[in-house]
Amino acid sequence: MLNNYADPTKFADRQEGEAGKLLIIIGGGVAHVPPGDYKARITQIRKTSFKGKRDTYCFVFEVVDGQHKGVVINGYANAQYKKFSKHTKLYRWITAVEGQEPELEEGYDLEVMKDAILLVRVKDTQTTQKQVVSNVEEIISKLDDF
Repeated sequence: MLNNYADPTKFADRQEGEAGKLLIIIGGGVAHVPPGDYKARITQIRKTSFKGKRDTYCFVFEVVDGQHKGVVINGYANAQYKKFSKHTKLYRWITAVEGQEPELEEGYDLEVMKDAILLVRVKDTQTTQKQVVSNVEEIISKLDDF
């Protein structure tokens, strides 16, 4: 059966990571997996912009088990806050990783979120070019192991 979901064994451009299983998509390929909940880890966090106008954090997640193990999916959070509140995606994500509401008066080092095993919710998003891509919409919780 053909589908448009990512099969990590079918990518020609990949590079083995330290664990021998990390999939790096080269050349702008966008992975698409079925919407749902996945075990994943954050491998990279970079500051970018949304349509060149608004500062945004791009979180790069790697699926760590199941049929789509090794597939890389992005998730985005606003990086421009006049007031950092409990209603922002970034606050919810930090809270999910920390397991409690964070103390943010002195800032927060996003790098501490990397490599933790997380349960994430992936949904389909349509780009301005009408392409359907996977997007991490929410970090549900931090997992002890998998």
